[in-house]
Amino acid sequence: MAIVPETLEQIIRTFGRPLEAWYSSQVYKKLVARNAKHILVRLNDLIDFGPLEVGCVSYLHSSGPGAKPTHTVQRMVRIQFVRCLYNWSLRETEEQLDSNLLLRWFVGYGILEPVADHSTLDRFEQWVCTQQHRLYFDTILQQIEAAFPEVRAGVQVGDTYACQANAAMEGLIGVLRHTSQLVMRWLSQGAPEIHAVLLGQLDVVQLFGPVDERNGYYLSEAEQQQRKDCTVRGAWQLLQLLVPHLESLAKPLKTEVSERVADLRKIIADEYSYQVDEHNQLQALVERDAKHKGGYRVASATDREATYRKHGEDLALGYNVSLAAHAETGFICEIQAATGAEPDQAGVARLIEEQREQRGLCPEKLIYDQAAGAGRTRAEVDRVSFGQTQLVAGIPPLSVGGRFTPEDFKFDGNESLICPAGRSTNCRYRAGKQDAWQYEFSAKTCRDCPLWSHCHEDGARLTGPRRVFISDYQEQIR
Repeated sequence: MAIVPETLEQIIRTFGRPLEAWYSSQVYKKLVARNAKHILVRLNDLIDFGPLEVGCVSYLHSSGPGAKPTHTVQRMVRIQFVRCLYNWSLRETEEQLDSNLLLRWFVGYGILEPVADHSTLDRFEQWVCTQQHRLYFDTILQQIEAAFPEVRAGVQVGDTYACQANAAMEGLIGVLRHTSQLVMRWLSQGAPEIHAVLLGQLDVVQLFGPVDERNGYYLSEAEQQQRKDCTVRGAWQLLQLLVPHLESLAKPLKTEVSERVADLRKIIADEYSYQVDEHNQLQALVERDAKHKGGYRVASATDREATYRKHGEDLALGYNVSLAAHAETGFICEIQAATGAEPDQAGVARLIEEQREQRGLCPEKLIYDQAAGAGRTRAEVDRVSFGQTQLVAGIPPLSVGGRFTPEDFKFDGNESLICPAGRSTNCRYRAGKQDAWQYEFSAKTCRDCPLWSHCHEDGARLTGPRRVFISDYQEQIR
């Protein structure tokens, strides 16, 4: 005997979808009532997802051939919101959608409907990042400000921190080989004829090493240096072989290969000084010392935008993130990310500028640590805020070995600098590439000065000048 009567089976086959929708609504009604205090239930009542849906409406084609989309923009918008809320990975989000009934209700899926998989979620996220990268942040913050008006006024607190890249530090040999492998793989798939030509001319062993290559851990310092030099020469050879073929590549392959060619050039130039002959063949090759290597070095072929961030003794591959939060409520008012090698102070003014452009306001006060204390940073904040934001930050120490600092020197009306002893000089020149003047007191001017020991370093020559570094932003420092 059948469990379901034949008449009921006929009804289910005929009205299956409406019945499934009805059943889902009945279950969800009871589920939501029992979980009224759950964060998803509360957020569903608080947040208007309409602006997000409008901002993402062009994600799906509005006309043309093809079936109706299974996963609507309305659902994708909410999935992305929940993923950010819980900090889930793509696969974790897919798993939760499959098993969590309250999440299905929040997103808009029926109990038995198939959910978006991780690859579908990834495509939507990539589209949002490239087409509407500020949409979620600005929309949600706008609604927060509507509910909490105090967030639009008052004091903000800022800081800068490291965000580690989802990529490994590859080292010079690793990043050159990885980048070269990517180029050769793309060519083998998109331009097999060119790939075959390059493979016949390229010294593969020099670039990628022999099949039985020893682990670098077991090499002596001289052997490690030799392997690095060989890899650089191999990468240089690949560059010379690639360049004549770039124009014949079709897009987007041409763009991808050209970007990696630029990476190879930069990696080599950042690490080595070199000379080439009349045929552009690599001749003299000398590794730069640490002081003269590039400051924004490519450290990973997986994440090309990530660079090294050195903060004290800590070294991280990734990004330098600047953040401003409302001091009273803790709500984040602005956040910006730059590559890891970007100095901490470089992002401070950008926090103010973006708030002015996106929200139409500047905070009355921004409290930061000493990274924002330099005069140039203060001047930039004053400029981008049109004088509306007061930057509160510790001033970097100016004293050198107990000597008089620039603060102890004064100006007269004729651009002459007067020292604490009352002696003056108008001898000055620009301090290299820095935004400052270098003033110089000659040995004759300083002779027999009673404040000599307070002004000069220990062991300073009596015949040497006293130089004073006066920043263009000295007024901000004062």
